[in-house]
Amino acid sequence: MNIAGAARRLYPVTAMVHFACDNKETEKLLRTLHKQVLENGGVFYDGLTVGCQKGDFKIDVPAEACDGRFILIMPKSCLLPVAKFELGLKGNDIIIKSHDKSLSKGQVSIMKTFIALYNSTGKIAAHKKTVTMRLLYDEPELMERLLAGRSPNVADTLRKLAEGNRQAFFLNSFIKSRVLGFMVQDDSSEGRPDEQEAPAALKREQVMMPFIDFLNHHPAAEGFSTLCKAGIPLDDGKEAEGVDMREHEGVAVQGCHSLERGDECFVSYGPYEAHDTLLNYNYVETHCHYMRSVPVEVRIDGIGRLVVNSVSATGQKGKLPQHVKDLRFYLPAITHAPKQNTVVLRFLLIPQQQAPRSMRRVLGLALKTLAPQADEATLWQGVLQAERAIIAENMKYYRALDKAVKVCKPKPSNRIIMENIRLMVQTQLAHIKAYPFYDEATAKKRSQKTA
Repeated sequence: MNIAGAARRLYPVTAMVHFACDNKETEKLLRTLHKQVLENGGVFYDGLTVGCQKGDFKIDVPAEACDGRFILIMPKSCLLPVAKFELGLKGNDIIIKSHDKSLSKGQVSIMKTFIALYNSTGKIAAHKKTVTMRLLYDEPELMERLLAGRSPNVADTLRKLAEGNRQAFFLNSFIKSRVLGFMVQDDSSEGRPDEQEAPAALKREQVMMPFIDFLNHHPAAEGFSTLCKAGIPLDDGKEAEGVDMREHEGVAVQGCHSLERGDECFVSYGPYEAHDTLLNYNYVETHCHYMRSVPVEVRIDGIGRLVVNSVSATGQKGKLPQHVKDLRFYLPAITHAPKQNTVVLRFLLIPQQQAPRSMRRVLGLALKTLAPQADEATLWQGVLQAERAIIAENMKYYRALDKAVKVCKPKPSNRIIMENIRLMVQTQLAHIKAYPFYDEATAKKRSQKTA
């Protein structure tokens, strides 16, 4: 049984979806899309409301849907592999030039309606005014300063979007902000005799997701479920008997409200904070209880070299030792290079009061990996030295970026982008100063100035 069929057995689904739009054409297209998705196996929580006001989509759900229920389920038959469509821009409208013959009629119909919705709501015109990466054309020096706050490989990936002409850039950068990397069977690996090689038979495919696309990001929300497992509840919280939900290809979203915006349902796009969302989604997320450190390298006295990268990655998955289980979200991949006497952190999160000691604990684990024979006193002094360097480097970076923004004289067309950069800088500086041990981490520097 596929994911949608299983979900229908778990839910008393009536597909009752409401629409609240300020534009009749948009509402008509939404109703058509809803019908197409249902016909191709999609599942909607009963009572869900899809809204669109002034071109901005949102989805509302009743409060009872936010107790772990899946409010949207899009099986593979409703997902739209971007690489199998040749898209283009005609003015500010997206056009479908051609599509792969392997796509189903349902997928092609869904994509046509989906694109028509983007066009009817002026998404490309709005994107041109807000896409941060356009500064590579208009304010390259400032843009490079922004990219310097993330690891070089991250920056290179974003720079590639601007290769070629501007129309291609606007289209590609828009699509990039709308897709999910979905694991699918690699057709070229079919027929492998060894079952142990099965994981290698998967590949990541960038897909667009009807309706799920309309959910806005919130850092406290649940992420996408790309392999739905047992646990989609009935109204009484029990699982349906005889339904095997161990693995089904599709994308599902659980209901999640925020305190700020009433009945609107959110999803987490990933572990993104203000700088991340500015670069990837062209807005500033201000509700995070952490910030990601910029790249830092520091040599720790008596221990070795610590390198902090800045990749928008998730914390450790899988089984963890008991003493670090609560650190999972903040715990990056830690790589030890003994010959270079170096330890590398894939990322490092500077926390707020919700997890005040998380950064110190991560640094302690990293330095213990680098110097397992070091005594506790040496390791603790190394943690404090690393902490001082990390706070100082982040403060230095964002203060310099703040100065660069103030002296920049942008084109009027970049007004919204510049406002977003200012807000991002203010948000990051506030996060640094709100670090629970900020006073300790900067005390030595202040005392030296006083002396």
